[in-house]
Amino acid sequence: PPRGRPPPPPSRHLYVANVGPKVGDAAEDVAAAFAAFGEVAAVQIRDPTSARCVVSMATDDAARDAIRALNDAPCAALGGRKIVVRFAGESAVATMDATTDATTDATDATTT
Repeated sequence: PPRGRPPPPPSRHLYVANVGPKVGDAAEDVAAAFAAFGEVAAVQIRDPTSARCVVSMATDDAARDAIRALNDAPCAALGGRKIVVRFAGESAVATMDATTDATTDATDATTT
């Protein structure tokens, strides 16, 4: 979060940086990387020219597990890049929710 602001409260929504179309990741790739920690409800990419997204997990616990495992660590499923994962603030989730055409239901991406 920006300096001087408290971090957002825990939730099932995650802000994820250094992923997305700009760095060659499709929403399905992101969903697959996060599926190791629980059901991925959605991956929301607002701007295809950016390298960030919001990942919505099915539960707060799954989101917490993903943060512990992936934040500031190389992610093999996403090209080995170090990614940033933290709880998403309400403004990030609201912005993503307002952009329905960039929302990908992750259910198909996480089932085989």
